[in-house]
Amino acid sequence: MKPGEIKSNEVGGVLGSVIRDLRTEKGLSQERLAELCELHRNHISYIERGIKQPTVSVLIRLAYALGKTAWELLREVEKTLKSGNQ
Repeated sequence: MKPGEIKSNEVGGVLGSVIRDLRTEKGLSQERLAELCELHRNHISYIERGIKQPTVSVLIRLAYALGKTAWELLREVEKTLKSGNQ
């Protein structure tokens, strides 16, 4: 995949799916994840649905709350984009 072929909304959608999957694996509600990250639950919902993309600082807070690093989240997004399994 070439950089120009990566669409922003695809990245946001895949990132949202990764975050949602990790959140549910950990048994966290959107509300609890939001509390851990000091965000509003609606913000978590928008990110998970790919409507909004998190800033770097929010991405790091989300990753830590999910027991991961931002790099691990982004690596999962990249792997999914490369495999074409969005």
